[in-house]
Order: sequence, then C-alpha cells, then structure tokens
Amino acid sequence: GRAATRDERDSGTPPAASALAADHRRDRLDVCGRHAADRLEALRV
Repeated sequence: GRAATRDERDSGTPPAASALAADHRRDRLDVCGRHAADRLEALRV
C-alpha cells in the first residue's frame, strides 16, 4: 500500500476513506467538466 499522507496521520482517517472523499470530489468536478470532456471526446473520435 501507499504511505499515509501527513493529513491522514494527523486526522486518523484511513487511506480508503480519504480515497472515497477524493472520489466524491471528482464526481462533483465531473458534473462541471462533463461538457468540456464531451467536446474533447468528439475531437478525439
């Protein structure tokens, strides 16, 4: 596994929970960035 970050050691949050939180943040960003991503996909095809 990877080493815990300083924040994880300080807060006692297990890496899995931090990864879940990061996934939630990415999900929110994805909603905002979906249109741009769709345009990039269209260019790539």
